[in-house]
This record gives sequence, structure tokens and C-alpha cells, in this order.
Amino acid sequence: MKLFKYIIYILSTLVIVTILLLMIKDGFTFWKFTKEELVASMLFPFGFIAGLLTGFFKQRVGGYIAVVSMFGFYLINFLATGSFPQGPFFMIFTTPAILLLLYAILEENKIKK
Repeated sequence: MKLFKYIIYILSTLVIVTILLLMIKDGFTFWKFTKEELVASMLFPFGFIAGLLTGFFKQRVGGYIAVVSMFGFYLINFLATGSFPQGPFFMIFTTPAILLLLYAILEENKIKK
């Protein structure tokens, strides 16, 4: 199980670094955002990254924060534009969050036995 946990941590770190590099490359500027974009950006990337970072210490809580942030991002985007974000990248980024939840469930079941 420790190997699984470390794999999740490595994936989380890679996703966080990738998101931060994309933000830097694109020149992440708040003053150019609409209201909807500002709310969505609080969920992704900031809420999502906060969830992954929390997952290093509390896997279940961090996984929930990241997954709920991504769901909220999709919801806000849909309400604002009438469509969901295109491309697979947002869902690929969610993989470590889902794995954090899976790890927490497996650990809980292991403790109960």
C-alpha cells in the first residue's frame, strides 16, 4: 500500500507542477477575468491544487476537496457557457484526486479487518 500512496503523491506533484507551469505560461491575470471565470478559477486551479496538497496529509479530505472543486468548475463553466470544457486534460488532472479517495477507502477497509 505504501507504494500506491507514493505513486499517488508523485502523480499529484506532477499535476500540480504542470498546472502551475501552464498558468505561468498563459500569464494568469485576474483583472481580465469575468465574474464567472473568476469563480471558476477559484475552483480550478486553486481549489483543486489545495485539495491535492491536502491529500498529502489527509487523503480522503484532499481527494474530496479536489473532486468537488473540479465538479464545481465544470458546473460553473456549463452554467456560464452552456458547454463543458473541451479536451481530456481536466479529467486526466483529476486522476490523482480519485486515487486519493480510493487509497483512503482501501486504508479504511484494511484497518477494519
